[in-house]
Amino acid sequence: MPEIKPLADKPTYAVVYQFGKVASTSIVAALNLLPDVEAVQSHFMGKQALGQILDSLFAPGMSEYFYFHQRGQLVENIDITRKVTQLRAGLDTDQNLLILSMCRDPMDWFRSALTQDAKAHLETMKTYLAQIGQTVPEDGDAVIRAALPAMLDEISTLFSTSDTFWDISVQSRASAAEIKEGLTPALVLFTYLVLRPFNWYRTHFQSALGVGIGELSARDGLWLRQDEGETIAVLRYEDMAQQLPGLIAGLGLGDIDLGVSENRSTGKLHADTIREVLDAYDDSRLREVFARSYYSRFFGY
Repeated sequence: MPEIKPLADKPTYAVVYQFGKVASTSIVAALNLLPDVEAVQSHFMGKQALGQILDSLFAPGMSEYFYFHQRGQLVENIDITRKVTQLRAGLDTDQNLLILSMCRDPMDWFRSALTQDAKAHLETMKTYLAQIGQTVPEDGDAVIRAALPAMLDEISTLFSTSDTFWDISVQSRASAAEIKEGLTPALVLFTYLVLRPFNWYRTHFQSALGVGIGELSARDGLWLRQDEGETIAVLRYEDMAQQLPGLIAGLGLGDIDLGVSENRSTGKLHADTIREVLDAYDDSRLREVFARSYYSRFFGY
């Protein structure tokens, strides 16, 4: 792995900065057990991302679930952005700054995102069935079985027969209007969910930090950059149990105990049905397109 330089002998402010569904809550909890470490997590930092979240809260089509979830995160992430900005500008010299991020296999990430937020996505599926002229079952599991394969088929066709996927995930040329073209309206926000891993490191990570993933030193599943008082590190979710303890020890922060990471989607309403449908679905077209993305090639997926 890249050479890891120990941090200065002072407390450390650690931000687990990631796009979700990568065990971030468990990592933050483990970091906060270390002496002289204050750890928080964030999905979005910086003026641009915060402004986009604020705008999205006024979208009439946003579900109540996601509205309350994002509203609660907004103020917290404003505070995190302010703290990170002060540390990076040298206005606060009492703490080291550690930015820790995790990537994940995009198909596995998508499955996790669906199952963990199954209740919210159920409403999207009902709307989708109505928009394509299908009967909307009263039973939630029946809705999932009817809608999810059709939604995945439509997205797979879009990505494999047009430039939209490349525009969003690689070239950054597409607008929201271009994604909407040819899609059933209920699928637009759902498509943004599918695309999140592919554009997050450009539209969030690089935008907020001014550092692209290509500027990090890479070796054996760890991407690292260290400057005066600041460490930025990216790990693969799949390698975290092996890589994270070595990184934390190398930084001089002690021995981290990740413990047993609970699968938060287990036992959630409709999660088993979503897993059942996804297991039966032929996702080869999606996987083929995903594998061609810059994100997958860079991180080895």
